[in-house]
Amino acid sequence: MKKIFLGFTAFISVLGLNAQVLLNQFVIYEDCSFEDSCQLIEMNNEEGNLWQIGRSNKEFFGFEAQSNAIMTDSTRVYDTMNHSYFDLHLDPWIGDMLLTFRHKFQTDSLNDGGYIEVSRDNGNTWANVINDPWKDSIMHFATENIYSEENTIKGGIAGFSGTSDWMTTKIQWIYSFPIRDFGSLILRFHFVSDSKQDSLAGWIIDEIVFGDAGFPSGSVSELGKNRVKIVPNPANSVIKFEAFDQSTLFSMIEVFSYDGKKVLQSQYAPEIDVLNWGPGLYTILLKDVDGSSFVSRFVKL
Repeated sequence: MKKIFLGFTAFISVLGLNAQVLLNQFVIYEDCSFEDSCQLIEMNNEEGNLWQIGRSNKEFFGFEAQSNAIMTDSTRVYDTMNHSYFDLHLDPWIGDMLLTFRHKFQTDSLNDGGYIEVSRDNGNTWANVINDPWKDSIMHFATENIYSEENTIKGGIAGFSGTSDWMTTKIQWIYSFPIRDFGSLILRFHFVSDSKQDSLAGWIIDEIVFGDAGFPSGSVSELGKNRVKIVPNPANSVIKFEAFDQSTLFSMIEVFSYDGKKVLQSQYAPEIDVLNWGPGLYTILLKDVDGSSFVSRFVKL
């Protein structure tokens, strides 16, 4: 399935991690509304697994839960000493990947709750998604409406906990140009509870959507493309940045090589020495003092 979801350019504020989810035109490739079977979901069939797909009879989840969703039991409060999960298998591509889902939770704060792990080696190794091991080696990683390291549950794990209203969480990975192979992508949604019995609803998730945010060839954004020029381009020794608007104040620069490796991260300078860099195409991410970002590229001779 492929459909256009949004068609505008915007920066979206972020909760949790200090990065912006960048959105241009959201092209949906996979979505799960749970009204039909969802091929992305793999349920854990072990005894005691709480995750179910259907309609909820829990008052806390409210009127919006009267359509199908995936939740920690559709009728009963969640069990004590429970650890349940389901897997979300994504068919990733190189460039810009954006995952969104709507959800609501009611758990014993700081003890019970949910968290998300990511694996790229078919489930052999896992990491909390906010600590994705790849986030420092790709061009851009961002989240919106997700937990932080300070939001912990049983076992000191960062996760969702307490009571929320319906919210939409977003996770974004943007890779450098050109194509880079990184294999499978699995997200595991965990729910855990301690030994204290509570009469709480748990966690419900709906409208899982996976696609790209419309930045061609894996670029972060063409926003601000008329604000600065790289000269010379191609270059052999030194490149300079010439801002068309003299009031623009840049604060940070990151440079990525053709294979996606970060070769430079530093405070902004009006020129950088590239004499000892290997030949090829490089991608430059500039950030200004207002937090806006844009991308450009140059060729090293």
